Amino acid sequence: MKFFSGAIVVFLVVLGLSGCEQSRPSDIRAETFDMLETIRTDKKQVISNLLNDLHVKTSTAGDDEFLMSLYFAYHDAVQDEKINFENFTDRSFDLDRHYVQNYGSFYDILFIDKSGLIFQSVKMESDFGKNIFEGELGRTTLAKTLTQDPDVQFIDYAYYSPSKEAASFFILPVSDNNTHTGWIAFQFSVNAFNSILVDYENLRRTGEVYLTNADKMMLSQSRFLPENSTLGVEVNTEAVRTSLEKNSGNMILADYRGVSVFSSFEKMSFLGVTWIIVAEIDEDEVITDHLMDNLDFYMEQIAPNWTIGADHTSGQAATDLLETRVDINEFAMTKGDSNLVT
Repeated sequence: MKFFSGAIVVFLVVLGLSGCEQSRPSDIRAETFDMLETIRTDKKQVISNLLNDLHVKTSTAGDDEFLMSLYFAYHDAVQDEKINFENFTDRSFDLDRHYVQNYGSFYDILFIDKSGLIFQSVKMESDFGKNIFEGELGRTTLAKTLTQDPDVQFIDYAYYSPSKEAASFFILPVSDNNTHTGWIAFQFSVNAFNSILVDYENLRRTGEVYLTNADKMMLSQSRFLPENSTLGVEVNTEAVRTSLEKNSGNMILADYRGVSVFSSFEKMSFLGVTWIIVAEIDEDEVITDHLMDNLDFYMEQIAPNWTIGADHTSGQAATDLLETRVDINEFAMTKGDSNLVT
């Protein structure tokens, strides 16, 4: 279905100023922004609750005796010899089982020595056995942040080459007798957010909720773009710019596709990281649905005496008009004084 708004907007404005005595439909601007604010607030709360739960789990992982005993067992094993974990096969299975039972919300867990050596991980991807501070890994946000701030607790989403996707990290610095020995890095995928945001209930056919970072790059998956939009689509819109300056707001504006939308937006922060959550729906759809829901009212104001045939009321005439289609070939074959309805 194609949505339309231009002429209808004019009609709605004119009717709003006409002072007609009939009961007017509700304020579509206020209703739409209220709906978007409610959805945005609910999604933000779900995401915040998830992040807080994960932060509690990772910040208290130092009290996880099994996890810490494994960390130090592997750590001690690699101090005097080249990485060789053949004697730790059974312990690796135990780590996998413990990960599934207790840390399954994370994509991976990395054991990192203070020198940067990733001496154990659950997934054992290409970063396993490598030094996070060297080569290609040294250019990752994970490596740069650990170098600049060894006590960091959370690292924002950035492309992580071993996993070939965007990743964030919850960081637990590890100490032994008050001596820093390294970190346990809990890798978190953005897919968890996508699973929350792809619930489009009450957002009709053109609504969506998405996240951006402080650099105005989309973090979640766009509803309308077939390609992966995470960190690949810039959202330099008035909504994001205003959020960064004023925290929150509601506007009708052009979105990242250049489409006019009702937009409700808010800045959210987590452990020093800033994101923007945006809820939007196409203006055309809102206006079209509003017109169709209140068709009798608007047609009565636009053409109170308009009838088609002796037995048609204005409301029926409006319905007939909207259901009448004339294609370009019919138009081309008519004479100049012919009456057409399209």
